[in-house]
Amino acid sequence: MAARPAAAKTQLGLGLALTAHRHSLILRRINKDVVKLVEPVAEILGHRNGYNGQLQRWRLGNRLIEFAGCEHEDDKHRFKGDPHLWVIKHWAPWLDPLHPRPAQPGELRWFTTGPDGEDAEVDGRGPHLVGGEQVLARSRTYLPARLSDNPDQVPRLRLLPGADGVKNPDQRIRGAGRGRG
Repeated sequence: MAARPAAAKTQLGLGLALTAHRHSLILRRINKDVVKLVEPVAEILGHRNGYNGQLQRWRLGNRLIEFAGCEHEDDKHRFKGDPHLWVIKHWAPWLDPLHPRPAQPGELRWFTTGPDGEDAEVDGRGPHLVGGEQVLARSRTYLPARLSDNPDQVPRLRLLPGADGVKNPDQRIRGAGRGRG
């Protein structure tokens, strides 16, 4: 039986994880939905070599793809430590309300790595002079998804703490998990 096709953003993320990135963390709002990503990856690769179902990660040579759920408000703390701190820093223009130059969803920004090894935002592709060398920047953007983009997930929300009586599915997902002791 063929796996149900993943949504376009998920397919893009999986494709980038398999071809362009050395270390990827792919998050799902509902923990159990992580296992649904295994079949599309296995179909793309044609095998399951390197997959560890217990740790929910796939090691392919020098690539590591980690799958995780972030179902409850407290789950976000699991990703603050190294090596996941990069997630927060990487998407700060879109996610951090205190960022000095906040970005709009879908807005394209350009970054290069400075001499100190840190990301540096630059104007356009370049070339830019970095450490005495001309380098081209790489683009980055962030496309948020709402639960209403994935209506098949709505019935599962009735099982989440804090979801009772909320009519708007997107409101329900933001409120889920709050008030837990």
